[in-house]
Amino acid sequence: MSVAIPLVSTPLVNFSSPQFRNSRSPDPLSIFYANCRSIRSKSHHLSFLLSSFTYRIISLCETWLDVSDSDALLIGQSPEFLSFRNDRVISDEYGRGGGVALIVHNSLSPALVSSFSSLLFEAITVDLHIDYRNDLPFRKIRIITVYRSPSSPAQSLSSFIAYLTHLLSSDFPCIILGDFNLPHIDWLGLSSPSQNDLLDFVSDHHFSLFVPFPTRFNNFLDLVFCDRDIIHNVSPLLPISDHLSVGFELRIPSPPPRHHVPSRVYRLADWTTINSCFFNHDWTVALRDLNATDSFIYFVEFVNNVLDSCVPLSKPSSLCRYPRNVKILFSKSNHLARIAPNSLACHKMAQRFNSALLDYHCYLENRIVATSNSKAFYKFCSGKLKAPKSSPSAIINSSGATLLTNQDKCVAFSEFFCSAFTYPQHSPLPPVPTPFSIFDIPFVTPVDILCAFRSLSPKTKCNIVHYGLHNPRRIFTINNVPLAEPIVKDRNVEKVIVKDLGVHFSPTLSFSYHISKVVLKARTKMNLMFKSFHSKCPIIYSKAFTTFILPNIEYCSVIWNPTSSVKLTKELERVQRDFTRRLYSRCGLPPVSYSERLRDLKFTTLEQRRFVTDIVFLHSIIHKRYLLDVSSLLITAPLNRTLRNGHPLRISLPFLPHNSQSTLASRAISTWNSLESSSVALPHDPFRKFISSSLNTLFPTSVIHKWLDL
Repeated sequence: MSVAIPLVSTPLVNFSSPQFRNSRSPDPLSIFYANCRSIRSKSHHLSFLLSSFTYRIISLCETWLDVSDSDALLIGQSPEFLSFRNDRVISDEYGRGGGVALIVHNSLSPALVSSFSSLLFEAITVDLHIDYRNDLPFRKIRIITVYRSPSSPAQSLSSFIAYLTHLLSSDFPCIILGDFNLPHIDWLGLSSPSQNDLLDFVSDHHFSLFVPFPTRFNNFLDLVFCDRDIIHNVSPLLPISDHLSVGFELRIPSPPPRHHVPSRVYRLADWTTINSCFFNHDWTVALRDLNATDSFIYFVEFVNNVLDSCVPLSKPSSLCRYPRNVKILFSKSNHLARIAPNSLACHKMAQRFNSALLDYHCYLENRIVATSNSKAFYKFCSGKLKAPKSSPSAIINSSGATLLTNQDKCVAFSEFFCSAFTYPQHSPLPPVPTPFSIFDIPFVTPVDILCAFRSLSPKTKCNIVHYGLHNPRRIFTINNVPLAEPIVKDRNVEKVIVKDLGVHFSPTLSFSYHISKVVLKARTKMNLMFKSFHSKCPIIYSKAFTTFILPNIEYCSVIWNPTSSVKLTKELERVQRDFTRRLYSRCGLPPVSYSERLRDLKFTTLEQRRFVTDIVFLHSIIHKRYLLDVSSLLITAPLNRTLRNGHPLRISLPFLPHNSQSTLASRAISTWNSLESSSVALPHDPFRKFISSSLNTLFPTSVIHKWLDL
């Protein structure tokens, strides 16, 4: 039984009329859609699209991202774009896949409305605010990006259609696009072998289909629907997976380009002339007849005049810095996709473009390493591993109103923080004070402090931890409410854990929970690093590892160094062992043992690095570089008689810790007391170099020495 359903659109205004065509800008709002089949290995494609500024909206499905992936994979270092994601929750039953994302230019004031997740079905809804045009019959556009897996049950599609029903409105157009994986529907003949809820939905709500060509072989899988006649110039584009990409334009002009606000480039300033102007100016004569306020105004004007004449201003950067051959291949790929979609020539040209684009990104990475500029390298890696800092998109407040301007957003944030953290005495963001009080410093009265204490919520903000097996476990209260112990779940087991200055403490001081968290964070960054970089140069990976991953693994290791636990030591060491193994695989190097990889890369084991940190920290304590009260941890105990290898700064322990625990002093006492006087007397930096170069003789036998050669 076939069901033929016409897709009829009923626009509120005729956008094809000559009056509207003549009034709109020749530069329409363009949208790029693609089925990625994992965006992790195609981030260079996104970088190219974002840098060209051709598309203000990029819709992606099958991103294959999860919570461990940063938004830097989507937008890189493009602060003018905002990303919205709905990742699939990975499970043992369904594994990886799925996920949708929407990348929008911030000039469109995007606001996240909601997201939808069902069994093998994801969608995300974002509103775009057209507040830069007053001649349109609507003020916003709603875009919904969808991905439905071929294995998704019919119940998920029914739930999604029910979700869509509440998002439609006659006040603004709605665009639904994505990979629906419904090949059995004949979209040209508008027929289906069985009753289909999607056909019923688009017919009942007057949606039109705007993709008149198959996107994968002869199947219409990637679809674009809209309930208004605002879409035109729909065409197939360069495929970045086994699906054709889709590009189309809206009968709406793009936002006007933002004017470049120049800033002073101080690294190119003429500092010799600046110093000469300040030293040769007669300040006594200039300020002799001026009061304090006028003197300050004079000084500010003088400084600005000197800087204006001696410091150059920044210039707007070019829109696309890619080489000419990459741009030509991109144009040829799009041309072939239009005239011969899904052809062998089209896919071969797409592969040529992908190869040229990948080679150029590898060239950029290798060039950064070759410059030996640590600052430039850090900036480059930060752009790959950290999402850019950009202003928040349009937000929806508690009453449902959409806030677009920065002033409205500041008021909303101020109201929230005032309600949560301060005693509400004044309205947020008061009017600008008079010039007489513009430099007044706000203060907190005792009444504010008392009110803040009375408003404390012990159940959510205050906890207590009892350390030690023989702790009397006294009960403490605030406002007669007993303080509870902080409970967290670790491998489905509830434990008492408190986080203080970045370290997770447990009553037994075992630090196993903290180490598991540290390892998870390090592995997440390591995975992101191998997804973001494309070069086969081992230097860039080793530098990125020591810059962005090692500081996380070794933070406050003098507190939790697990020298007495083989299991925890192995868990930490596996991070570096797996990194070196993946580095050798990425760079095409022959596989060797872990110890040989360390020797080739000039690395030391993480266990040895923690040993060096312990000894150097103890050296700083003994020499009063750190003013800490360590009387409960160690005692300076010089010998009464002179030893051949002794020194006057020997230490002893005031107590003997349990075999399963260790302290800084108990771990380092043997090595410290065996050092020579000349070594102990060294300053901080030379002492660190001495310990690092003497690991073969000073470092005790590793608790995992047999495991290192595997």
